[in-house]
Amino acid sequence: MKKEIHPSYQETTIRCACGAEYKTKSTKQDLHVEICSR
Repeated sequence: MKKEIHPSYQETTIRCACGAEYKTKSTKQDLHVEICSR
């Protein structure tokens, strides 16, 4: 793989509409979804 052409893979927080938070890894920083998982 070539160096410095891929986006960074970092820890991120996903927040759903009800306020629940999930920690995961992604190339995006913080995500907010309008679909509730509960």
